[in-house]
Amino acid sequence: MEMELEFVEPPKAKTPFVVVLLLLAAFTFSYLGAYALPEALASQNMIKRWDPGHDPRPHWMAITFVILTVFFLASGAVARALSWRQFKQLDSLADA
Repeated sequence: MEMELEFVEPPKAKTPFVVVLLLLAAFTFSYLGAYALPEALASQNMIKRWDPGHDPRPHWMAITFVILTVFFLASGAVARALSWRQFKQLDSLADA
């Protein structure tokens, strides 16, 4: 009686999906910080509304989006480096 071996394929990489989610999160947080929060403050007369030609909110949103995206990418790079270091230590323990 021969046994047939079944090979299980490894799961597909989810990196593009995670990157899209992080970009969506950066966009959402930058929108909330640049448009929703100032609008809520202006509706309560806590800050003055901007003149139509001098609205700084699109600039704020772009800067916040870039900063958050860089922060998410840097966090991912640090996590990858720490993971690589940990796996290297585990490999050295296994070889010993």
